[in-house]
Amino acid sequence: METGKIEFYKSRSVGEVLSAAADFLRQNWKILYKNILIIGAPLAVLQGIFLNNYSAAAKTVALGAGNVVEFGLNTLLFFVIAAVLSLFVYSITATMINRYGEGALTENTKWGDLKDSVYDFAGKTFVIGLILILVIVVLAFVVGIISFGLGSASSIGAGIFKLIIFGLVIAFLPGLTLTFFPAYYSDYSAWDSFKTGISLGLRHWGSTFLVLLVAGIIAAVFSIILAGGYQIWSLLSITLQLGVVGTIIAYVLAIVASFATLLATPITIVFLSFQYFSIVEKEDGISVQSGIDEFDNL
Repeated sequence: METGKIEFYKSRSVGEVLSAAADFLRQNWKILYKNILIIGAPLAVLQGIFLNNYSAAAKTVALGAGNVVEFGLNTLLFFVIAAVLSLFVYSITATMINRYGEGALTENTKWGDLKDSVYDFAGKTFVIGLILILVIVVLAFVVGIISFGLGSASSIGAGIFKLIIFGLVIAFLPGLTLTFFPAYYSDYSAWDSFKTGISLGLRHWGSTFLVLLVAGIIAAVFSIILAGGYQIWSLLSITLQLGVVGTIIAYVLAIVASFATLLATPITIVFLSFQYFSIVEKEDGISVQSGIDEFDNL
């Protein structure tokens, strides 16, 4: 456990990264979540409402009695609000981490003190998010075309291809999760941030994967606690006629479930931020040592 101000750019083991991130959250969780909830809570409520609308519409469409247009609209609104909520949470969490590093984060920090930086980070997050979506769509299209060709030619070939794709996803996943942080903390452009994140994730795959795994477990715990009730209620609604009261309960549980993302995402961002700081320090240390070695060889 680190006491006092936590040093960001410090070479750390995985355990030390997790410990430093936990210390940061322990010191700043009140001010962090207070500012996130100011704007995040209304968005989470809307997300919960459209989550339930989307789920209900999906069930009726599956039974052949629903309105496809209504289902499509609710689906679109749910994912748009979810994207806006994630963009906001990423931006404000990174802003507060930056302010802490500058010594400017206190219990009296208000939304008005943060908003300019949040808007700047939101712009960067949006552009990097678009790059990610574009890359995923292009790769999915290519994979689909190849899978179709292999599927018609050889089931064994298709199976091998799927294993290769799975391996590539696992290989690039840590890098993809780091793509935002060079823009947040090193003032990279969106495209340079994307490339740098991928590169750092590949070179430090093991440690980043372990940090991401722990963050994923924590997010799963939040989901089980907060979203479990809605999942159970949704299953009950398939077989039981729950009526108006049941519908109201479903909306309440869906709203509670949507807060899982609001509460878990900042933890993931903090963990990955400290992993990024550690990686940068290790990379800088290698560069410095290389320079010393080159000087000694003169």
